[in-house]
Amino acid sequence: MAAMESCRISWGQVREVDGASVTVDRQPLVQVDGKLALGPARVERVLRAFEGRGFADALAPGDWVSIHWGWVCEPLDARRLANLRTASAAHLALANQTI
Repeated sequence: MAAMESCRISWGQVREVDGASVTVDRQPLVQVDGKLALGPARVERVLRAFEGRGFADALAPGDWVSIHWGWVCEPLDARRLANLRTASAAHLALANQTI
């Protein structure tokens, strides 16, 4: 489950930007009645830079970002956020057919 959770491209809403890290509200992957689902959002700290290099330099509280393996990948506008949510729901439904 931990590997699936880390590998899954997810999204979070920025709460705080603190140097190379960002605190976000993010829904984790959980199991409910033996099926995969997204749980309630929780506060998590993710990286946005290493040695001054990263993918999302200009972030502010309220921004949405994509997250992969504990790293911020990019800021998300409304269209990209909706697309990621839709694709994630479709893939969870597909995965749940085999569980």
